[in-house]
Amino acid sequence: MESNFNTIKTGIFKMGRGEFALSMLSLYGKPWILAASLLSIPLIIASFIHDIRWGIVFLMLLFLVTPLLLFFLYLFYGLLPVSVMNVMPHRINICCDCIQAEIFRESIDDKTGEIVMNPLSSLKVPYSSIGKFNVGLSSVVFPLQNRSKGFIWIPSSIFDDSHDFSMAIAEIATKIRKNNEN
Repeated sequence: MESNFNTIKTGIFKMGRGEFALSMLSLYGKPWILAASLLSIPLIIASFIHDIRWGIVFLMLLFLVTPLLLFFLYLFYGLLPVSVMNVMPHRINICCDCIQAEIFRESIDDKTGEIVMNPLSSLKVPYSSIGKFNVGLSSVVFPLQNRSKGFIWIPSSIFDDSHDFSMAIAEIATKIRKNNEN
């Protein structure tokens, strides 16, 4: 981790697909999962007590409606530029007024055969658009409040030690609080 002029730079990292899906479900899918669960319980009970056809309705809900729900979440939240940035190789710069993400493209050098990271794009997220963040066991998720939604994922593994991770998250939290006060 490099620190200079109030900027903290991380190494290049990317989010795994499973972690991405779980983060997206935990941020945006909770009401839908609750609704599907509350609808499923009476269907299962009715299939045992009244008629087995209610069990078939439950299976239709499980195998037809649930995948459509996951598709909806992926289409409207998972394909946003800020969300897509998480699964691409990127570096996060914690600046004084925003979180900046430098997105890279992996390519293979023809001469040496090594993987080369070529800069692809840059994305800036002002602290004013970041909402209440979720702290996990090994990462922190910063959901965006504005119309664009999306989230920024910062794992502890990209820092040299847990102290650097704690300092970076404390710095972001302080800047979010200062922005919300104004």
